[in-house]
Amino acid sequence: MSVRGLDILAIPAILYAVNRTANDPQSSVSKISEGLKDFIRMNTSNTLTKKRQVMNHLSRGWGIDAREAKVKYGVKNLRATMSDIREQVERFGNWEIRLTETGRYFMRDTHPGERTYAFRKDGTRYMIGS
Repeated sequence: MSVRGLDILAIPAILYAVNRTANDPQSSVSKISEGLKDFIRMNTSNTLTKKRQVMNHLSRGWGIDAREAKVKYGVKNLRATMSDIREQVERFGNWEIRLTETGRYFMRDTHPGERTYAFRKDGTRYMIGS
């Protein structure tokens, strides 16, 4: 995963290297390290996107309509959001998005019971079972 072209896994190593060489407050490395720290602070976040929140909602087996998405997650255009989600989850044929006649969207697992992994709320994958 990357943040604007910067590999997130490399951030701790970069900060360690910069902090080791940034002891002299007059050095250009010290100024760069402060800039890098500010960049990382501004571009990394623990908050979930609206799209991720809707995906989590659907993955629990719950349906969602436009009014509910707006009230709970601040999604103004559910149709566009669902189009993005559909593209992502249907890519490998494991999930499908369904729209009911009442205007509610649901996400259905097309291969129930065959998974050896699951997803955390932040979208990372982990093994289940053995």
